[in-house]
Amino acid sequence: ELRCDCRLSWILGKRLPEMTRAACAQPPELKGKFITLLSSKDLWC
Repeated sequence: ELRCDCRLSWILGKRLPEMTRAACAQPPELKGKFITLLSSKDLWC
């Protein structure tokens, strides 16, 4: 289960393969959103 919050902000600076299909499970408003589509405003604590 992937929790998409400020602790995941390090990933924004990484180059992920286009085929990365990991998706957020938490918080509810980001559930199902692929991590490759996240922005810094999504990752708050």
